[in-house]
Amino acid sequence: MSSSMSMWLEILNQLPHGKKKKRYFKIFIANLIAVSEGLRTGFLNDRDPILSLEDSKALITVLKNKNLIKHTVNILNIGNRETLFVNIDILKEFVTPVPPNFGLVGVSESIPRILPYSSDFVVKLVALMVDCFENFHQSPAELFVQPTDEISGSTLIGLCLGYPIIYLFQSDLSLEELIQFELKANFKIPEISSVNLFSFTVPRCLEFEIVTKIDLWHNSLKSKISTSSFILDISIDKKLDDTEQSLDYFQKALQACPSLLPASRAIQSIYNKHVERWHFRMLNDCCRNDAYYHAIVHRIQEGYSSVLDVGSGTGLLSMFAAREGAKKIWACESNKFIFKMAQSILAANNVSQQIHLINKHSNSISIPLDIPEKVSMIITEVFDAGLVGEGVLPMLLHAWEHLLLPPSESSSKSTGSSKIANSVVLPYSATVWVAAVQCIDIARRYRLLPNVCLCDKDECEPLRISFGGTKLCKYCEAPHNFDCPDILYHPDEVSVASELSEPYTTEELENVAFGYEFLSEPVKVFEINFNNVDEVKSFCKGMTKNIPILFNSHGSLDAIASWFHLNLDNNGTIISTAPFREVGAYHSVCWHQAIFPILVPKKVRPGTEINLQAQIIKDVLKISCNGLTGGDVSPDPFLLVSNHIISFLNNKTWMKALNAAALDLLEEFSLESNLNKKVLDLSPFPLLGLRILKDFKSWTMVAKYETEMDVKYIQAVARCNSIDERRIQLVNSEVLDEKIVDESFTVICIDILDPSGELSELVVDKLPFLMDRLAENGAMVPHSLSIECQLVESDKLVSLSQVVSDESMQNLNITEFMNKFAVDYHLHVSRHGLQYKPMSNCFEVFQLRVDSVCERNIKEVSVTATDSGTVIGVLYWVNLVFRPGMQPVSTACQDSHCNQAALLFSLDVVSGKDVALKCNLWYGLLEIKPSNEVLRHQLSKFQTNSVWRTMSSTTNIN
Repeated sequence: MSSSMSMWLEILNQLPHGKKKKRYFKIFIANLIAVSEGLRTGFLNDRDPILSLEDSKALITVLKNKNLIKHTVNILNIGNRETLFVNIDILKEFVTPVPPNFGLVGVSESIPRILPYSSDFVVKLVALMVDCFENFHQSPAELFVQPTDEISGSTLIGLCLGYPIIYLFQSDLSLEELIQFELKANFKIPEISSVNLFSFTVPRCLEFEIVTKIDLWHNSLKSKISTSSFILDISIDKKLDDTEQSLDYFQKALQACPSLLPASRAIQSIYNKHVERWHFRMLNDCCRNDAYYHAIVHRIQEGYSSVLDVGSGTGLLSMFAAREGAKKIWACESNKFIFKMAQSILAANNVSQQIHLINKHSNSISIPLDIPEKVSMIITEVFDAGLVGEGVLPMLLHAWEHLLLPPSESSSKSTGSSKIANSVVLPYSATVWVAAVQCIDIARRYRLLPNVCLCDKDECEPLRISFGGTKLCKYCEAPHNFDCPDILYHPDEVSVASELSEPYTTEELENVAFGYEFLSEPVKVFEINFNNVDEVKSFCKGMTKNIPILFNSHGSLDAIASWFHLNLDNNGTIISTAPFREVGAYHSVCWHQAIFPILVPKKVRPGTEINLQAQIIKDVLKISCNGLTGGDVSPDPFLLVSNHIISFLNNKTWMKALNAAALDLLEEFSLESNLNKKVLDLSPFPLLGLRILKDFKSWTMVAKYETEMDVKYIQAVARCNSIDERRIQLVNSEVLDEKIVDESFTVICIDILDPSGELSELVVDKLPFLMDRLAENGAMVPHSLSIECQLVESDKLVSLSQVVSDESMQNLNITEFMNKFAVDYHLHVSRHGLQYKPMSNCFEVFQLRVDSVCERNIKEVSVTATDSGTVIGVLYWVNLVFRPGMQPVSTACQDSHCNQAALLFSLDVVSGKDVALKCNLWYGLLEIKPSNEVLRHQLSKFQTNSVWRTMSSTTNIN
């Protein structure tokens, strides 16, 4: 199509145009090509002064005659105002035989909205459209529909483009009228009076936000009217239905256009949501699976033959019990997707008649409605990194009271052997351990670290830790030499740390970037006997312990790490989730460690100690540490800001680069320093904008914030740098767009990267909007970017992304079913912590200006393998050039605030041989796959390889 571009422009230049001709025509051409090639259904042209309806008709005719677009491209004229260019063939396929979307029902201009429901008028509307499509011929045609009270022209356009329909009520409607409308909509009750409303459409990317607002509104209704309860039930059912319908829609879209990357990514996002990735880690964990198998064998041999598997997932533990002769087995799983998969797995393993699946949470199970009688054994693995975070204690208390045979007197009062008990829980008991750790990777995510070491040189000189190629002081975790940015962002006598949204985070310490070090010996905190009913009750009510921690090393206390032991059968079968191997225990890797970050700098020396307070309250483990952890930090003199600010400012590589970019901009706009100009800085922290304001006293800045504490911190930094706070407008990120819609900025700094490692989908979507806010001759920061990759071999990445083999599960047939939900990308990868083998040198796949990210970029690259073996995919990261001529900064740098990502496929390579890769960058989404020729050549050779089977299921060979 590039060879015809001059002809396109020549044709378009003959038409009337406005000031934005060149830019508008580029966008128009790209959209028209996409519609012609079937990459999208259609697009709206609402720029009548540039391209009128008559011009559009003439243009379509000329382009068809010159064979630049397909004859299936036509024009819809809706309501005599809006023009829609569509591909008729795709649109007909899209709307028949049933409507593509159900309407989203809205209630006011701000909040409440009700979920999808089937509407008669939508069906009639689609039928009308289909009739019109059937009459379309080779020439441009028109569809005119007069907007009514029920549907507007914009709604019709949205329907054609595949958007959900939203009905917006008048904001002054009474609660009674709203309920009447819901009854009419959901139950088709004719006597309910109609309610005036109008309609519009939104892209699907806003659907989650709408659903959230629905939930808020339903919660407010619940306390006001009795009918709200069944309305809430209706909305929940509709949500589930809509998810399945969305999945079906995206799969059909991918079948129609295999290269449609947004549809492929949408499908995989649904998989990630409903089959969370920890399922793959768990099923690949041979030690965990073997331990559970041996414990189940032991208990069934003791006579516990009626089993309830709680949180059964794929049914693995239930099948262990069935294999060993358990007489009665029930398994409950509340996740609908997992439940349906488990049904197929049980059938494939010929145990459907032995294992009775229940799609409920165990607390909702009743006797005899769901199971006919109480059972003698409960098997469960509903544990998180903090042991109790999945609600195992309330679950077990309910089970002891309602589902398990009564315990014998000895088992209810003793922690000894349970062999004489009527019933038993597997695992038998658990022990929680803690230890103090130093870990620079944890510290830099939760605490603002100093830019340079100010510790006593004689004291800290011998004590260094390695941070990539840099040596840091072991006490303050700062380098001894560093060129600090011109903006001081460490307010005097104030500690800045991350506001924690959860009691703890999780970390796989064995593979954490740059390692970790224990500063104390492990200490036992809690021991819980799940077979002692009174003990389970006590922990449900709450348990607190004060525990001293004695340090045995010099360093900085960065976190308290916690892990647990599961005593499965009280017969020596123990699972340990510690970050090290222990004699006599199965070393499980599927559970990571619970991490309680220390938010205040704390130097420690051998022989000193601190006191911990450990609490378990129902389903929460809390560790507090003398005012040093999240729940104990008082607001003064601490500033607890958003997490992304801390990791961003601790990226010293980027701070230096942003400071240099600001100096470059100061030089470029020095002649305009006295003019009233504006900066828009959308970085996690507006360092670049503040640096410009420091020199240009008449300039102002708009920056975003997440919390009120973020505002206080930005203002404190401004004061430290003698910047007048009145020149800074801080806007909540949720309302930023509407606040700047009429603004023009000389400099715009964006945060185009997501911490997960890929380009930020939200920012890429907003780029056209932001470019329209950029003044003539203004500067966008960053200026350009490149994507760099490396072919890798990594068993670790494979085990995180798919089930490797049935061998890890006692050869039960599970892999083929789970791997239907495997995805071909993996986010939050740490290149510095991942176990992998490089299979090529680093290579660049794309280099482009930031304003070109919103286009589709396709290329093929050739890469030379540096070793022989099986490549499982590519690691990739992003390099940004903030200003023309500057050196790039990379998300792969050692102190990066962003992770890296991986794209997965399986390919056999030979050292010294070239590999052809097809690369696709679609509006920020990246796809890299072996070329079709390479895949065809190796397909038969790898058919029996489990890695290949999974990856090829998401690789389309056209």
